[in-house]
Amino acid sequence: MLWLGCGAAALLACWQGARWAMPLPGAGAAAAEAAMAEVLAEPSALRCSDSNAKGTGLQADYFAGDALNGQPLLSRLEPTVEFELATDWPTAAARPRSARWQGWIKAPLKGLYHFHALPGSTVIVAGQWMMGGQAVPDAAIELQPGRFYPIEMRADLSTSVAARLEWTAPHGLRYVVPRALLFPPSPKVAGA
Repeated sequence: MLWLGCGAAALLACWQGARWAMPLPGAGAAAAEAAMAEVLAEPSALRCSDSNAKGTGLQADYFAGDALNGQPLLSRLEPTVEFELATDWPTAAARPRSARWQGWIKAPLKGLYHFHALPGSTVIVAGQWMMGGQAVPDAAIELQPGRFYPIEMRADLSTSVAARLEWTAPHGLRYVVPRALLFPPSPKVAGA
């Protein structure tokens, strides 16, 4: 397995368990080693570490109606977007038909990011459609390290029982966006 630039002490904080990164399909051992070398060459302040693993996750809202209609059945802060209806939903509650995760995402490295989600999902980063809806095929966005970008993911749960948010980072590794880089929406300023 290839771990993504986190020291052993920071692994739990950054990945919340055994999340692992893998090179793109078709990439050999040399490509994986080159990708890891690029990650490790970045200043440690820009990677997952004990000093900057402060993300708490995204605000999740689950709706009984399609297309995020009505009041949420449940709203909660979720560390990552890795939702499985069978294990992550209260059994006594009505089944959600749509969901939204929103907040801020912090880029750890400079470069192009590709976002990935399961079918029936849309991903919007800094106002740009990355998946679903108005997204162009193979959409990518240039992100700067340490900057925060608004992110929203919507999922149609009427035909799917899962939702997952992944990205392919500039070094070519694809993985679930870690908690350390996800932050809830900012509180609204009075009068704004």
